[in-house]
Amino acid sequence: MLSILLKKRLEKNNLNNTKLFNIGHEKIKEYVKDKINGAIFNLGYLPGGNKDIITKPKTTITAIKACLELLEKDGIIILVLYYGHPGGKTEKNAVIDFVKNLEQKKYSVLEYKFINQINEPPILIAIQKK
Repeated sequence: MLSILLKKRLEKNNLNNTKLFNIGHEKIKEYVKDKINGAIFNLGYLPGGNKDIITKPKTTITAIKACLELLEKDGIIILVLYYGHPGGKTEKNAVIDFVKNLEQKKYSVLEYKFINQINEPPILIAIQKK
């Protein structure tokens, strides 16, 4: 259902240079062979979807590593961490531990978050390849 709605939205906005894959994000390198300028991750579960289907630390970190390999110089990866659900804090902690240990000479990593919000507001992480 979602892919049908997404296809219609892409067509409506004349965004015809896209390809949709109904796969786990950890398999990106099986489908994307060219360098990328950027990637966006919305981590957690699909709003309005089945809350039992969530992203997981192991597959998310595998996907981030793959995107870092594919990323061009000055390219950016955006990670939006929604973690107010069962399993969310585990993934958030794993992702933050991973990105804060990226080599400073190769990557700039920014964390942007709300400090006056309750109920686990999303955290945005931006990684730029130097």
